[in-house]
Amino acid sequence: NAFLDRNLITNIVLPDGLTLIGEYAFKGCTALSNIILPETLTAIGQGAFYGCTSLTGITIPDAVLSIGTTAYSSITNTDADPYHLGVFKGCTLLATVTLNQSTSLLTTIGDSAFRGLTNLTSIVLPNALTTIGEFALAGTKIITATIPNLVTTIDYAAFHDINTLTTVNFAANSTLTTIGGSVFQQCSALTT
Repeated sequence: NAFLDRNLITNIVLPDGLTLIGEYAFKGCTALSNIILPETLTAIGQGAFYGCTSLTGITIPDAVLSIGTTAYSSITNTDADPYHLGVFKGCTLLATVTLNQSTSLLTTIGDSAFRGLTNLTSIVLPNALTTIGEFALAGTKIITATIPNLVTTIDYAAFHDINTLTTVNFAANSTLTTIGGSVFQQCSALTT
């Protein structure tokens, strides 16, 4: 809760050397529209940008290995519902998430990480990705999803309720071993 409810902050440049943005670090920073993350960052905790309603885009540094992979048993917020948590929950204007497909080290997109971001129309999943968590992209407005070949697990409802999703491409040399239930449920436009 480092900057909890600091609703006058509009821009932040985080220092080099920072490796972790903890749970709910910027929760309720409603005026935050621009944040620069350092190249040293390796993890972004659950709810880190919860309620940052002015945030329109974010670039995830290549060194980030996980986005929102908090174990629910460690959550101290008693009002938290594990199925509705998300790194960017309530970021209603967030339309751009930039990840470098070839150089990003991101291996895990955690449960509900981008859930409900109705302005998010595209996201590039990096080649290093191995796990897409429960509800990770549910309720977004992405049109196409390309699943990298190192992805072994797509968890329950990961792409649930994306009525704009028309195409899902799996790499020819896919190592996918597990697809959870309801992964593409309510993706009414899905044809390929």
